[in-house]
Amino acid sequence: MSLPERLAQLWWLRAPRLGRRLAVTVMVSQVDGLFVTAWPLLAAIAPPAVFFVAFFVGFQHPGFETAFSESTLFMLLATAVGVLSANLGLCLLAGFAAGDLATGLSMFPAPGPGAWIVESIPLLGAKLMHYAILGLLTVKVPILAKSLAAAPVAWVARFSSFGALAVAVGLFSTLCGALAFFWTQAVPILIRPVFTWTAAAAPTVAAIEPLQKNWWVVTLVAVAAAVFRIVIQAIVAFRPNLAAVMDRYEQALNEPPPTLPLTERMPSDLRAASRAVWSTMILSGMIEAWWQALVLAGTLFALQRIRPDRLSAPGPVRRFLSRTWPLARFAVGVAAIVGVSSFVIAAGVPAGQSFLPMLILTSVAVAILVILDLGAEPVNREKSETQP
Repeated sequence: MSLPERLAQLWWLRAPRLGRRLAVTVMVSQVDGLFVTAWPLLAAIAPPAVFFVAFFVGFQHPGFETAFSESTLFMLLATAVGVLSANLGLCLLAGFAAGDLATGLSMFPAPGPGAWIVESIPLLGAKLMHYAILGLLTVKVPILAKSLAAAPVAWVARFSSFGALAVAVGLFSTLCGALAFFWTQAVPILIRPVFTWTAAAAPTVAAIEPLQKNWWVVTLVAVAAAVFRIVIQAIVAFRPNLAAVMDRYEQALNEPPPTLPLTERMPSDLRAASRAVWSTMILSGMIEAWWQALVLAGTLFALQRIRPDRLSAPGPVRRFLSRTWPLARFAVGVAAIVGVSSFVIAAGVPAGQSFLPMLILTSVAVAILVILDLGAEPVNREKSETQP
């Protein structure tokens, strides 16, 4: 086995297996873009190359001072890399976080007597929020777009391979563009803790203006990267010699894991609580008081604990949801959210600069999406998500 093949197996086989020990969702991200393994040299050098480039950006902060959103160029790079492969997007995220933490150590108080731990918590929290917001773009956007497009593409593939390719190009690129657009609209609110938890009172103009002016460029890059990705995947799929290489990785990744992931071994209440706390932190840019944080976390915890077998909804409703494509349920959910938002706005939003109405609408939106997803039947996620 050549050195490139060994390195490729390290990044695309051994690392995902380790990630699966932590959580299936980690592995799902690490195997996204598996088509890269069709070219062992590219598969070997791409992850470390992306990591070190992102480390340099995080360490040097070229073109920005505090937040990555100040740099349109970096956001375009992150969008392209993430849409092409969530695994490479994860490498970009890790590299950027490592570099940014290395250069930002001077922000933290020196260890010693006193409240240095308490003083360090908001600084560390601001850093985590910074990276989480970037991860939504580089990891969550391609994963969600792929999962929503999977069922329609598979249905069309039963009749025509080329038809499935056309649907994949149109649907995946549209979803990536739409999700990237939503991300650009959400960042100005979500990124507030990066500033308010440190020294600044509010996000600077430099951190918001690029998103307001160049959102369309980020959206366009997401669409272009998605089209390019599907074309490359088609080349791999229609060339037996390339497909055979990727198939070997898929077969190895689909082998039963030796143990359950750590998250699956956690008590369900603890798992739900941890997700609720993390989600509350992500949405903390809209939170203005501790009671709002507690209410939001409690609501998210309750939604995490909902299961189809605990609902009193009629069986036909659950069966209908289980037979409906995730994309259709998602579209209905988005339409319902838009309708509720329009009604609230038409009814009149309380005066002032409060984020409370937005926080309430966000909670309602999460509830709607969770309810519409309750009918989904369990799937073999490890197998389905290792597809390119």
